[in-house]
Amino acid sequence: MKQTQTTSTVLMVQPVQFGYNQQAAQSNSFMHAPTQSPNQVQQLALQEFNTLVEALQQAGVSVHVIPDTTEPATPDSIFPNNWFSTHRTSGQSALVLYPMESDSRRLERRDDVQQFLQSTFQYQECISLTHYEDIGSYLEGTGSMVLDRASNIAYVALSSRSQLQPLQEFCTRLGFTAITFHSQHPSGVEVYHTNVIMSVGRNIAVVCFEVIPRHEQDAIRQSLQSTGHTILELTLEQLNNFAGNMLNLASPTGENIWVMSSSAWNSLTPIQQQTLTEDGIIIHSPIPTIEHIGGGSVRCMIAEVF
Repeated sequence: MKQTQTTSTVLMVQPVQFGYNQQAAQSNSFMHAPTQSPNQVQQLALQEFNTLVEALQQAGVSVHVIPDTTEPATPDSIFPNNWFSTHRTSGQSALVLYPMESDSRRLERRDDVQQFLQSTFQYQECISLTHYEDIGSYLEGTGSMVLDRASNIAYVALSSRSQLQPLQEFCTRLGFTAITFHSQHPSGVEVYHTNVIMSVGRNIAVVCFEVIPRHEQDAIRQSLQSTGHTILELTLEQLNNFAGNMLNLASPTGENIWVMSSSAWNSLTPIQQQTLTEDGIIIHSPIPTIEHIGGGSVRCMIAEVF
Protein backbone atom coordinates (compact mmCIF):
# COMPACT_ATOMS: atom_id res chain seq x y z
CA MET A 1 0.00 0.00 0.00
CA LYS A 2 1.19 3.49 -0.85
CA GLN A 3 1.51 6.40 1.55
CA THR A 4 2.04 10.12 1.23
CA GLN A 5 5.60 11.34 0.78
CA THR A 6 5.43 14.23 3.22
CA THR A 7 4.09 14.96 6.68
CA SER A 8 3.43 18.12 8.69
CA THR A 9 4.27 16.42 12.01
CA VAL A 10 7.80 15.76 13.25
CA LEU A 11 9.68 14.78 16.39
CA MET A 12 12.96 16.39 17.47
CA VAL A 13 15.18 15.71 20.48
CA GLN A 14 16.42 18.79 22.32
CA PRO A 15 20.06 18.30 23.34
CA VAL A 16 21.27 18.48 26.93
CA GLN A 17 24.89 17.42 26.37
CA PHE A 18 25.48 17.52 22.65
CA GLY A 19 29.11 16.88 21.84
CA TYR A 20 31.73 15.02 19.87
CA ASN A 21 31.18 11.25 19.83
CA GLN A 22 34.59 9.65 19.30
CA GLN A 23 33.06 6.21 18.72
CA ALA A 24 30.64 7.39 16.03
CA ALA A 25 33.34 9.51 14.37
CA GLN A 26 35.17 6.36 13.27
CA SER A 27 32.68 5.91 10.41
CA ASN A 28 31.64 9.56 9.91
CA SER A 29 34.27 11.73 8.24
CA PHE A 30 32.04 14.82 8.61
CA MET A 31 32.56 14.94 12.40
CA HIS A 32 35.26 17.17 13.89
CA ALA A 33 36.55 17.43 17.45
CA PRO A 34 35.60 20.80 18.98
CA THR A 35 37.95 23.55 20.06
CA GLN A 36 35.37 24.97 22.51
CA SER A 37 34.55 23.61 25.96
CA PRO A 38 31.81 20.95 26.26
CA ASN A 39 29.52 23.50 27.88
CA GLN A 40 30.06 26.03 25.08
CA VAL A 41 29.36 23.35 22.47
CA GLN A 42 26.12 22.36 24.21
CA GLN A 43 24.94 25.98 24.50
CA LEU A 44 25.64 26.70 20.83
CA ALA A 45 23.91 23.50 19.73
CA LEU A 46 20.88 24.24 21.90
CA GLN A 47 20.59 27.72 20.43
CA GLU A 48 20.81 26.33 16.88
CA PHE A 49 18.26 23.63 17.70
CA ASN A 50 15.74 26.08 19.16
CA THR A 51 16.07 28.43 16.18
CA LEU A 52 15.33 25.59 13.76
CA VAL A 53 12.32 24.43 15.79
CA GLU A 54 10.94 27.96 15.79
CA ALA A 55 11.36 28.27 12.01
CA LEU A 56 9.50 25.00 11.46
CA GLN A 57 6.69 26.03 13.79
CA GLN A 58 6.32 29.38 12.06
CA ALA A 59 5.72 27.48 8.80
CA GLY A 60 2.95 25.49 10.49
CA VAL A 61 4.88 22.26 11.09
CA SER A 62 3.82 20.49 14.28
CA VAL A 63 7.05 19.81 16.20
CA HIS A 64 7.04 17.43 19.15
CA VAL A 65 10.13 18.46 21.13
CA ILE A 66 11.46 15.72 23.42
CA PRO A 67 14.14 16.88 25.89
CA ASP A 68 17.13 14.58 26.03
CA THR A 69 18.10 12.91 29.30
CA THR A 70 21.33 13.67 31.15
CA GLU A 71 21.87 9.97 31.91
CA PRO A 72 22.95 7.95 30.05
CA ALA A 73 25.18 10.28 28.03
CA THR A 74 23.98 10.38 24.41
CA PRO A 75 25.94 13.09 22.53
CA ASP A 76 24.26 12.27 19.18
CA SER A 77 20.66 12.14 20.43
CA ILE A 78 19.91 15.28 18.42
CA PHE A 79 19.69 12.94 15.38
CA PRO A 80 16.63 10.76 16.22
CA ASN A 81 15.87 9.80 12.62
CA ASN A 82 18.52 7.08 12.87
CA TRP A 83 16.81 4.97 15.52
CA PHE A 84 13.15 5.02 14.52
CA SER A 85 10.79 5.70 11.64
CA THR A 86 7.01 5.73 11.34
CA HIS A 87 4.81 4.48 8.53
CA ARG A 88 1.10 4.80 7.79
CA THR A 89 -0.96 3.56 4.85
CA SER A 90 -4.63 2.67 4.58
CA GLY A 91 -3.73 -0.90 5.51
CA GLN A 92 -0.82 -0.61 7.95
CA SER A 93 0.68 1.65 10.57
CA ALA A 94 4.02 0.88 12.16
CA LEU A 95 6.77 2.20 14.38
CA VAL A 96 10.12 0.73 13.29
CA LEU A 97 13.20 0.52 15.53
CA TYR A 98 16.65 0.20 13.98
CA PRO A 99 20.01 -1.48 14.73
CA MET A 100 22.75 1.07 15.35
CA GLU A 101 26.47 0.62 14.78
CA SER A 102 27.71 2.66 17.75
CA ASP A 103 27.06 1.27 21.25
CA SER A 104 26.55 4.77 22.58
CA ARG A 105 23.88 5.52 19.99
CA ARG A 106 21.84 2.45 20.95
CA LEU A 107 21.15 4.22 24.24
CA GLU A 108 19.09 6.78 22.31
CA ARG A 109 16.26 4.26 21.81
CA ARG A 110 14.28 5.48 24.81
CA ASP A 111 11.26 3.51 26.01
CA ASP A 112 9.44 6.70 27.00
CA VAL A 113 9.74 8.12 23.47
CA GLN A 114 8.45 4.86 22.01
CA GLN A 115 5.53 4.94 24.46
CA PHE A 116 4.79 8.57 23.60
CA LEU A 117 4.70 7.76 19.88
CA GLN A 118 2.60 4.64 20.43
CA SER A 119 0.05 6.31 22.70
CA THR A 120 -0.20 9.51 20.66
CA PHE A 121 -0.31 8.06 17.15
CA GLN A 122 -1.67 4.54 17.79
CA TYR A 123 0.58 2.41 15.58
CA GLN A 124 -0.78 -1.07 14.92
CA GLU A 125 2.62 -2.68 15.31
CA CYS A 126 6.15 -2.04 16.47
CA ILE A 127 8.71 -3.66 14.19
CA SER A 128 12.08 -4.02 15.90
CA LEU A 129 15.13 -4.73 13.78
CA THR A 130 17.46 -4.19 16.72
CA HIS A 131 18.33 -7.90 17.02
CA TYR A 132 20.63 -7.45 14.01
CA GLU A 133 23.06 -5.70 16.35
CA ASP A 134 23.83 -9.15 17.78
CA ILE A 135 25.38 -10.19 14.46
CA GLY A 136 26.99 -6.84 13.69
CA SER A 137 24.54 -5.85 10.95
CA TYR A 138 23.15 -2.32 10.97
CA LEU A 139 20.53 -0.12 9.34
CA GLU A 140 20.28 3.37 10.77
CA GLY A 141 16.76 4.43 9.89
CA THR A 142 16.18 7.23 7.43
CA GLY A 143 19.87 8.01 7.59
CA SER A 144 20.64 4.71 5.90
CA MET A 145 17.52 4.73 3.73
CA VAL A 146 16.19 7.63 1.69
CA LEU A 147 12.57 6.63 1.23
CA ASP A 148 10.31 7.36 -1.69
CA ARG A 149 7.24 6.56 0.38
CA ALA A 150 4.81 7.32 -2.43
CA SER A 151 6.44 4.69 -4.67
CA ASN A 152 7.68 2.31 -1.94
CA ILE A 153 11.33 2.60 -2.97
CA ALA A 154 14.24 2.69 -0.51
CA TYR A 155 17.49 4.18 -1.84
CA VAL A 156 20.44 2.86 0.17
CA ALA A 157 24.17 3.58 -0.06
CA LEU A 158 25.68 0.44 1.46
CA SER A 159 28.18 1.07 4.25
CA SER A 160 29.15 -0.21 7.69
CA ARG A 161 26.00 1.51 8.98
CA SER A 162 23.70 0.36 6.15
CA GLN A 163 23.72 -3.38 5.52
CA LEU A 164 21.68 -5.81 3.46
CA GLN A 165 20.23 -8.20 6.03
CA PRO A 166 18.19 -5.70 8.05
CA LEU A 167 17.37 -3.81 4.84
CA GLN A 168 15.85 -6.93 3.32
CA GLU A 169 13.67 -7.48 6.38
CA PHE A 170 12.57 -3.83 6.36
CA CYS A 171 11.56 -4.10 2.71
CA THR A 172 9.68 -7.36 3.27
CA ARG A 173 7.82 -6.09 6.34
CA LEU A 174 6.96 -2.65 4.94
CA GLY A 175 6.53 -3.48 1.25
CA PHE A 176 9.48 -1.51 -0.12
CA THR A 177 11.85 -2.27 -2.99
CA ALA A 178 15.51 -1.39 -2.36
CA ILE A 179 17.84 0.28 -4.82
CA THR A 180 21.32 -0.18 -3.39
CA PHE A 181 24.59 1.37 -4.47
CA HIS A 182 28.02 2.25 -3.14
CA SER A 183 29.67 5.54 -2.37
CA GLN A 184 33.14 6.93 -1.90
CA HIS A 185 34.09 10.34 -0.68
CA PRO A 186 37.37 11.72 -2.13
CA SER A 187 38.76 11.45 1.41
CA GLY A 188 38.81 7.71 0.65
CA VAL A 189 35.98 6.56 2.91
CA GLU A 190 32.36 5.61 2.32
CA VAL A 191 29.81 8.34 2.85
CA TYR A 192 28.39 7.24 6.20
CA HIS A 193 24.68 7.76 5.45
CA THR A 194 22.58 7.85 2.29
CA ASN A 195 20.74 10.97 3.44
CA VAL A 196 23.96 12.97 3.11
CA ILE A 197 24.11 12.01 -0.57
CA MET A 198 20.49 12.45 -1.60
CA SER A 199 16.96 13.50 -0.69
CA VAL A 200 13.69 12.51 -2.35
CA GLY A 201 10.68 14.81 -2.17
CA ARG A 202 7.25 14.82 -3.75
CA ASN A 203 8.44 16.29 -7.03
CA ILE A 204 12.20 16.83 -6.77
CA ALA A 205 15.09 14.52 -5.92
CA VAL A 206 18.46 15.95 -4.88
CA VAL A 207 21.46 13.70 -5.59
CA CYS A 208 25.26 13.99 -5.54
CA PHE A 209 26.30 11.54 -8.26
CA GLU A 210 29.97 12.52 -7.85
CA VAL A 211 30.35 10.11 -4.90
CA ILE A 212 28.50 7.22 -6.61
CA PRO A 213 30.34 4.83 -8.96
CA ARG A 214 29.52 5.57 -12.59
CA HIS A 215 28.18 2.06 -13.27
CA GLU A 216 25.61 2.46 -10.47
CA GLN A 217 24.35 5.91 -11.41
CA ASP A 218 22.00 4.89 -14.23
CA ALA A 219 19.80 2.71 -12.03
CA ILE A 220 19.26 5.63 -9.65
CA ARG A 221 18.54 8.09 -12.46
CA GLN A 222 16.15 5.72 -14.19
CA SER A 223 14.28 4.97 -10.98
CA LEU A 224 13.87 8.66 -10.11
CA GLN A 225 12.80 9.51 -13.65
CA SER A 226 10.27 6.65 -13.66
CA THR A 227 8.64 8.09 -10.54
CA GLY A 228 8.40 11.52 -12.18
CA HIS A 229 11.04 13.29 -10.11
CA THR A 230 13.01 16.26 -11.38
CA ILE A 231 16.64 15.50 -10.51
CA LEU A 232 18.66 18.31 -8.99
CA GLU A 233 22.33 17.30 -9.15
CA LEU A 234 24.72 18.37 -6.42
CA THR A 235 28.46 18.90 -6.60
CA LEU A 236 30.86 17.43 -4.08
CA GLU A 237 31.31 20.85 -2.51
CA GLN A 238 27.55 21.14 -2.06
CA LEU A 239 27.45 17.68 -0.48
CA ASN A 240 30.19 18.77 1.92
CA ASN A 241 27.93 21.68 2.88
CA PHE A 242 25.12 19.20 3.62
CA ALA A 243 22.97 20.17 0.63
CA GLY A 244 22.03 16.49 0.26
CA ASN A 245 20.69 16.52 3.81
CA MET A 246 17.51 18.47 3.13
CA LEU A 247 13.98 17.24 3.80
CA ASN A 248 10.62 17.73 2.11
CA LEU A 249 7.82 18.35 4.62
CA ALA A 250 4.27 19.67 4.29
CA SER A 251 2.32 22.48 5.88
CA PRO A 252 -1.01 21.60 7.56
CA THR A 253 -2.75 22.79 4.38
CA GLY A 254 -0.60 20.53 2.22
CA GLU A 255 1.86 23.09 0.87
CA ASN A 256 5.33 21.79 0.10
CA ILE A 257 8.15 22.78 2.47
CA TRP A 258 11.87 22.22 1.89
CA VAL A 259 13.96 22.48 5.06
CA MET A 260 17.76 22.53 5.24
CA SER A 261 20.67 24.28 6.92
CA SER A 262 21.77 27.74 5.86
CA SER A 263 25.10 26.19 4.84
CA ALA A 264 23.23 23.87 2.48
CA TRP A 265 21.04 26.65 1.07
CA ASN A 266 23.95 29.03 0.52
CA SER A 267 25.90 26.34 -1.34
CA LEU A 268 23.19 25.98 -3.99
CA THR A 269 23.35 27.85 -7.29
CA PRO A 270 20.72 30.53 -8.02
CA ILE A 271 19.06 28.17 -10.52
CA GLN A 272 18.92 25.35 -7.96
CA GLN A 273 17.51 27.73 -5.37
CA GLN A 274 14.88 28.85 -7.86
CA THR A 275 13.93 25.24 -8.68
CA LEU A 276 13.33 24.49 -5.01
CA THR A 277 11.56 27.81 -4.37
CA GLU A 278 9.14 27.09 -7.20
CA ASP A 279 8.40 23.71 -5.62
CA GLY A 280 7.63 24.95 -2.11
CA ILE A 281 8.34 27.10 0.90
CA ILE A 282 12.04 27.25 1.84
CA ILE A 283 13.17 27.05 5.45
CA HIS A 284 16.87 27.29 6.13
CA SER A 285 18.45 27.74 9.51
CA PRO A 286 22.11 28.08 10.59
CA ILE A 287 23.39 25.04 12.53
CA PRO A 288 27.21 25.28 12.08
CA THR A 289 28.07 23.76 15.48
CA ILE A 290 25.78 20.77 15.00
CA GLU A 291 27.09 20.18 11.49
CA HIS A 292 30.79 20.55 12.30
CA ILE A 293 30.91 18.55 15.52
CA GLY A 294 27.96 16.19 15.04
CA GLY A 295 28.61 15.49 11.37
CA GLY A 296 24.92 15.68 10.50
CA SER A 297 22.52 18.36 9.37
CA VAL A 298 18.85 19.32 9.37
CA ARG A 299 17.43 16.14 7.87
CA CYS A 300 19.21 14.05 10.51
CA MET A 301 17.63 16.18 13.25
CA ILE A 302 14.06 15.64 12.08
CA ALA A 303 12.17 12.38 12.57
CA GLU A 304 9.02 12.46 10.47
CA VAL A 305 5.82 11.29 12.16
CA PHE A 306 3.17 9.74 9.93
